[in-house]
Amino acid sequence: MPGTESGQESMHELTVLLFTDIAGSVELQQRLGTEAYTRVIARHDELIHLAFEQSGTPPVILKETGDGVLAKFGTASDAVNAALRIQALFAYEEWQVAKLQVRIGIHLGQVTEMPEEITGDRRAVGMAINLASRVMDFAEPGQILTTRSVFDDARQFISAHPPIGDETVRIPELQWPAHGRYLFKGYDSPLDIFEVGAEGIAPFKAPSGGAKAKR
Repeated sequence: MPGTESGQESMHELTVLLFTDIAGSVELQQRLGTEAYTRVIARHDELIHLAFEQSGTPPVILKETGDGVLAKFGTASDAVNAALRIQALFAYEEWQVAKLQVRIGIHLGQVTEMPEEITGDRRAVGMAINLASRVMDFAEPGQILTTRSVFDDARQFISAHPPIGDETVRIPELQWPAHGRYLFKGYDSPLDIFEVGAEGIAPFKAPSGGAKAKR
């Protein structure tokens, strides 16, 4: 494959993508104001990175959006364990300003990393990223949704909730409900959507869909 003028080449990779987003972030910022919202976001970032650091193999962060993050993992089980840690850490956090709830979508697909001409960094592109974003976007607050390949692979290797570094917290049981098939805008074939979550924390609710996804 031809390289760019800088000698760098585009790289194609099959990877597990995890996309997070703060539910209702725009309304929250308007309600709190910039200063208070900035403090909440700082704690959000700390908890996300703590969950990633507790992973056996920390992920590669592809993008930070201000109210979320896109990361790639080597295995579906690593991605799901990281998502479960995020879900639990946010649920058990004693929020001082305002409680945050994070939506998470996980999808397996091919990503191309290409050099960014302006900054010199590398940029990840691909339909798999768009789909991971769509899955996350129609999740309920505090919910973890996955596509079938992630669900099938992760469930083989995860039998219990991963530890979150706090021995005083009771580790909850897991559930893996199937929510049926959804047709996403821009995709010809419907996809099976699943949830994984901790009892007493996860909503365990079939997404209602919206403009970008219909049941």
